[in-house]
Amino acid sequence: VERADVWAPGREPRQYHRLLCYDRGELLSTPGEIPYDAQLDDALVKSGIRILRDQCTIRGTLDAFLVSAGTFLGFPSLAVPLLTQSRAVGLLLVKIPATLVSLDSSILRLISAAGRQAALSLHVFQLIEEIRASDAIRTEVEIARKIQRQLFPQSTPRSERFDLFGGCIMATRVGGDYYDFFRGRNGSLDLLIADVSGHSVASGLIAVAFRSTF
Repeated sequence: VERADVWAPGREPRQYHRLLCYDRGELLSTPGEIPYDAQLDDALVKSGIRILRDQCTIRGTLDAFLVSAGTFLGFPSLAVPLLTQSRAVGLLLVKIPATLVSLDSSILRLISAAGRQAALSLHVFQLIEEIRASDAIRTEVEIARKIQRQLFPQSTPRSERFDLFGGCIMATRVGGDYYDFFRGRNGSLDLLIADVSGHSVASGLIAVAFRSTF
């Protein structure tokens, strides 16, 4: 095999991206993207290995998608859906020599094995990306929690008539609870207690907006 491409759905909807290109012994990161409809997932799962001879082999939406990817690699080529747990996670395209008249079962088995290995590697890569994203979200939520804690009174005012204290323990990392003390113009001591319905960051944002407005 002289050339091969690996494609997978991008973060942007309706786009498939070329993740890498194997070209004569080198692994290259060559940009490329093609339009993609998520409804093609089922067709990819059922399609199996397809031989792409040229651009004249388009007979439907799936063929148009495969040929668009094959245009980057060249024809003739083999299109191998990358499947894990009966769902499509990507596409492997393998350039085959034009002099190869027929494909025997041994070649197809080898290409199928390569597709299974690529699917497993791609699936693991996607899981790692999801873990990294969730770690980033947890970091952002922790920052939001610290900011929200700083919005609460950092000291409790003194009163000759009352013993005052305040505190807040959130049900989640960030919430919609808020309290504060204010000194009125006439010397009165005013207490504000607010509770936004719900939990998490959305409620926290509303609480901050309410605090600013108040």
